[in-house]
Parts: sequence; C-alpha cells; structure tokens
Amino acid sequence: MQPWQFLPVHPELRQVIDTLLIMQVDDFSCLTVSSQFYHPWSAQTSMFLTLGEQVVKVKNYGENEFTTYPANFVMGPNLVERMVQCPNQHYVLGINFRPGALYRFCGISIEELVNQVVEASLIFGKAIDVLSQRIGAAKSKAEILNLVETFFFDKINKLGALNTFDTAIAKLVQAEGNIPMDEVAKLACMSEKQFERKALERLGMLPKLFARLTRFSKAYMIKETNPDISWSNIAHQCGYYDQMHLVRDFKLFSGSTPTVAKQKIQNSITAVTAFQNT
Repeated sequence: MQPWQFLPVHPELRQVIDTLLIMQVDDFSCLTVSSQFYHPWSAQTSMFLTLGEQVVKVKNYGENEFTTYPANFVMGPNLVERMVQCPNQHYVLGINFRPGALYRFCGISIEELVNQVVEASLIFGKAIDVLSQRIGAAKSKAEILNLVETFFFDKINKLGALNTFDTAIAKLVQAEGNIPMDEVAKLACMSEKQFERKALERLGMLPKLFARLTRFSKAYMIKETNPDISWSNIAHQCGYYDQMHLVRDFKLFSGSTPTVAKQKIQNSITAVTAFQNT
C-alpha cells in the first residue's frame, strides 16, 4: 500500500487549507531506504498531528543532534535545510495551510514563526490535542475527514473575510510566482513598501522570496512526480529564464544541485514503490 494518502479538502475550507495528507508506516525497517528524509526550504506553514505513539525528530543543517518534536505541532516557513527522522512506526496527519491562513487563525506575525516549531495547542488551544486523539481512534478515512472538517468549520466561522492582500497572494500562487511584485502590490491596493510589510507579517518573508520559493516548490514537485522530465523542460514549465536560474535556486533552497537532488528524489520514489509492493 502507499505510505501516504491525500484527503479531499472541502470547498469551503480551501480558503485556509491547501492539502490534507495522512502518512501511515507500520514498519520502516522493511524498506530499502532510510527513514530520514531531506526537507528543503519552504514558504508553506503546516500543522502535524501525531496519531500514534512515536514522534518525529529533526535537525537543521550543521547541527549534530536531532531534536524531538512535540506530538502535535505547527511549523512556520522553513528557511533552513532540515533532516527529518521518522520513527519506525509513523502515523501522522499533515495539514498544509494556504498562504496567510495561519496568520488569520492566530494573529501572530508569521515572521516570528520562521524556522520555528511550536506546540499546536499554543495556536489552536487544547481542542487540537483532543482532535488528534479522536482522529487516532477513528475507524475510517471518512471519519477522519469529518472530524477535521468539523474542527475547521468552527474556526473559519470566526474569521473575517479575505482581504485584498490575501486575494493578491492567491493570484501570485496561482501564477506559480511569475507575476512582477509591483503588479501584485497593485492587486492588493497597496504601495510596494506596504505590501512588503504585510508580507512579512502574514507570510513571514518578503514577497520576492515568497515568489521564488513558490516557483522552486513547483519545480521540485514536478521532478518528484515525473522523474524522467529534463531539468531544462522543468525550468521552462515553471517560468525560469533559463536552466541556470533553476540551478541557482536549487543551490540556495535545497543545498544541492539538481543532479544531487535527483538522487534524493529517486530514493523517495523507491520508498513509495516498496510500499506499493507490500
């Protein structure tokens, strides 16, 4: 079976949730690949709920020791290279938020959460720990989905409407980062300086970096899902001026060249294949 499964996001929740993902591994030792996974830079904010008993460990590039994460945690934008050590038995629900959504939930400047991990209860209250326990005891994916939807429907009913900044960033994401920043600022009805300040508050970074990371993430995803596509083809699809600009972003955001990244991606594909054949 596959180690992970995407769950459908309810249309009314798509303003705050990008993707829902369940990852369940009964025994990593049965695989031919390591349970350690490389995590490049990412502009995305996420929440992970541990549904089993074992939790993940993570270390940043240059560190010697792994740090044990809380069972349920919120992760801010990741602007460092990380290595994730999954436990041998791994059962987790991942929730990737839309850009700006985490700020709408907590009102805390996302700039303060860059490269940080905090207990989910500090953002969503003790109810999130109760939700994690109930999801862990759920008997079906449909029951899990119902629990998640009920929790977030209650949350979004208390949120205000999307503002002009949110809609402008949504356009930028839809264009995979390929819109000039002055045009995006105009969509938000702001000056470029105002737009930059708002981006730091709601995204945790300046809009140009956010756009570059959005484009890079698209390129990385294409290679993960279509490993035989050439890098020059990917550069063209993602709006890079040429392949060298793609190489530059890979060196900055993943700490390696596309050639090295290809091997890391191939290892992940091998892991998926191993699960599918069990």
